[in-house]
Amino acid sequence: MKRQPIDQTSNAAWDEDGDEDWDEDELLEGLDGFGDEDPYGDDHEAEEMPDEDREEGDDEGEMEVIWVQPGAAAGADGDEEADEGAERVYAERPNKSALKREMQSLQDLAERLLEQGPERLLPLRFSDKLMQALAEGRRLKVANARRRHLRYLARLLSQEDINAAEQFIAEIDARHATNTRQFHRLEQWRDRLLQEGDAALTELLREYPQADRQLVRQLMRNAQREQAQGKPPASARKLFKLLRALG
Repeated sequence: MKRQPIDQTSNAAWDEDGDEDWDEDELLEGLDGFGDEDPYGDDHEAEEMPDEDREEGDDEGEMEVIWVQPGAAAGADGDEEADEGAERVYAERPNKSALKREMQSLQDLAERLLEQGPERLLPLRFSDKLMQALAEGRRLKVANARRRHLRYLARLLSQEDINAAEQFIAEIDARHATNTRQFHRLEQWRDRLLQEGDAALTELLREYPQADRQLVRQLMRNAQREQAQGKPPASARKLFKLLRALG
């Protein structure tokens, strides 16, 4: 049935037979409140998207993205709305910042591995491809080529079990830290012996009773004399070696 237009001159609506149906006031009264009702019924409640389904930023946390499986998105009439039974699929969006940090960590590990001789890496049971790439990396001297090769090594390491390698490097760092602390401690003992004299020597012998008192005192005096005369610190170096042997 074709709807007749509203006569703009008489402000009246016309029905199918051309008879006057409603006047303007009746028409507006019929439209009053139109659209206020919930088309789904009084008992329908709008579904709120759960927090875990909301899209978050990509700076710190991981992001979950939701979509509807292909073929289930269109309704029976071909509209864009998804059917109630359409299956939603969840997937994690990669965190770019986290991936960048991970690759940088792998490059740092690759650089540390390049510092080690190939025989020291054998217990780590790396693949032949990685061992060959490490050997090639040790021969590279040009900065740009080495930088590109480090990125290549990082990709190879991402396919390896690197737990043993990380433990290996951690042990090297621990030994280095211990050696550094010991070195500074010996330097402090040497400086105290040269500056404080017999008072520092007495304290040293209390901590290291096996030390040769006469030899230490002789090296102390020779080092003090060399320092006063501006000569090379040969005796001071000998004193340091003696202290290192005690520890």
